[in-house]
Amino acid sequence: MSDKPRFNLSRWVLLAYGAPGVPLAALTLPVYILLPTFYATTLGLGLASVGLALVIARVWDAFSDPIIGYLSDQTRHEGLGRRMPWILGGLVPVMLGTWQLLMPPSDAGLVHLMVWSVVLYTGWTAMILPLSAMGAEISDSYHERSRIAGFRE
Repeated sequence: MSDKPRFNLSRWVLLAYGAPGVPLAALTLPVYILLPTFYATTLGLGLASVGLALVIARVWDAFSDPIIGYLSDQTRHEGLGRRMPWILGGLVPVMLGTWQLLMPPSDAGLVHLMVWSVVLYTGWTAMILPLSAMGAEISDSYHERSRIAGFRE
């Protein structure tokens, strides 16, 4: 018996599975990297205040993650399965939250930052948690699951 792992999924299947990770990264990485400095300096909110607003949004994220995970596990959709409705549904809040955060009105303050960060993080969670769970469901093979996660990331 060979110890060499067998890979059954084609690269096309793996690329299709991992494809949503590219636009998610393109939308959210600028938010994570540029947003705090932009709000603190350009909008004049101060770094400590911006940090507090983003921590509050992340605390919300800590509560919403298990709720969305549970709801995603319970979802049944005949045409899309149980994960895809969440992935598609999270798209609108991710796009809207990103737009509002990166193109704020001139009077944007801490409430704007906090509210739209919550919208963005909730949409991102609705997309990435079901996508990650889907990856674990595609194969029972340990080595194949590593490949699947690698393509997603």
